[in-house]
Amino acid sequence: MSVWICLVFASLLSCTGQLCQKQATRPSKSGRRGYHILVWLGLALLSLGCSMLLWLSVLQSIPVSIAYPMLSLNFVWVTLAAWGIWREPVARRHWLGVGLIVVGDRYSREPYLMGLIWALFSVGLASGAQLLLRSAMVELPPLTEIFTFLNHLLHLRAGTFGLAFGLMGYLLSMVCWYFALHQLPLAKAYALLSLSYILVWAAAIWLPGWHEPFHWQSLLGVLLIVAGVLTIFWPVKRQG
Repeated sequence: MSVWICLVFASLLSCTGQLCQKQATRPSKSGRRGYHILVWLGLALLSLGCSMLLWLSVLQSIPVSIAYPMLSLNFVWVTLAAWGIWREPVARRHWLGVGLIVVGDRYSREPYLMGLIWALFSVGLASGAQLLLRSAMVELPPLTEIFTFLNHLLHLRAGTFGLAFGLMGYLLSMVCWYFALHQLPLAKAYALLSLSYILVWAAAIWLPGWHEPFHWQSLLGVLLIVAGVLTIFWPVKRQG
């Protein structure tokens, strides 16, 4: 039960970090642009850092192909916040797409090209980071034994480099994501991250040395996530 509570808090803190990153890209009311960016990115790093600590503890108990897609609940929180705080336009079909993504976990059209490219770079880096983190955390001592854990890292034992490269991948993913948010609305951009769930799910099952169990129910969930993303990003014919 405590693992699932950690997962929920990791999800909420991750959403908070996303909102802080988006706020950093918005104009500063005080005119102090540099200070504005520094504060909001600092808050984003704090939130995402706490989220990562919780996520690492989750990865020690749950297969990544099961745990990672569960973060699709983030789409609900981020979409609601983007609409409620900044009044970003959210079409009905976007809500349908979010709903399909959430259902897929359980069992926004015309964005700028550079924004999409940055977002896809972020997706690739995040996916690779997840796989590295999972492989590292199964070799490292439990996070509950913090002194043993730190001693293990200080002596560069098995899993240390995987953890370091995984966290570095996430940091680079955040940089790409920051540039993506300059071009794409948050509610739409965040949906692209569901592609990472699919990549991680497939890699964890088929990559040599992983072989996490395949379930038809999981495949159905992945297909629903794909349907949700396509619903959100399918081009709209403009009238007029």
